[in-house]
Amino acid sequence: MTKQRPLVNVGVDVSKSKLDVYLLERDLLLSVPNDEQAMATLISRLARYRLERIVIEATGRLEHAFVTAAVAKGLPVVVVSPLKVRRFADAVGQLAKTDEIDARLIAQFAATLEPAVHPIADAKSQIIKDLVVRRRQLTSLRTMEKNRRPIMPQSLKPSIDRMIETLDRELESLEALIQNAIEHKKVALTACIRKIVTALNAMLRDNQPWQPSIA
Repeated sequence: MTKQRPLVNVGVDVSKSKLDVYLLERDLLLSVPNDEQAMATLISRLARYRLERIVIEATGRLEHAFVTAAVAKGLPVVVVSPLKVRRFADAVGQLAKTDEIDARLIAQFAATLEPAVHPIADAKSQIIKDLVVRRRQLTSLRTMEKNRRPIMPQSLKPSIDRMIETLDRELESLEALIQNAIEHKKVALTACIRKIVTALNAMLRDNQPWQPSIA
């Protein structure tokens, strides 16, 4: 009987210039440039292991390229809040901070707390999410300007009014983009459902078992 390879927990510390990756059960540190070619090579290498999970912190944007590429390869990626990792560091008394230590710490977090691997939002869902976040930011700015207007000198009110008008226009544009993105996602989902229904009808008609390739 062939012995199964041990599961591996991976921590990824991402920055603008590089990715530091630590494979906990292999005690292996990898550091590669944060560019498309190096990332593809890294992900192909990680795919050779029997992975339990790959944990990476949510940095705002820097992690998106790695996460998207890893998910496309079928790797079990988990995006976690940096606050959770910091709390874990405090709990285990990890005070030092370097890129290597951070990658190792994230891998230890992965193995100890075992965060669940959930489906990652597809590209269209991520676009909608980014648009909604941006709308929230601009709405907050507009609210601040409106609250500021009554207490500012009369000479500054035209400037505030111009800013509010600009924000209103930007918000209108964002609303249109959000509506379009949602509509496109619905159309894609409807097409997918229609394809599945057609396949199921063909199965019933021909009394054939499910074949993934026909969907």
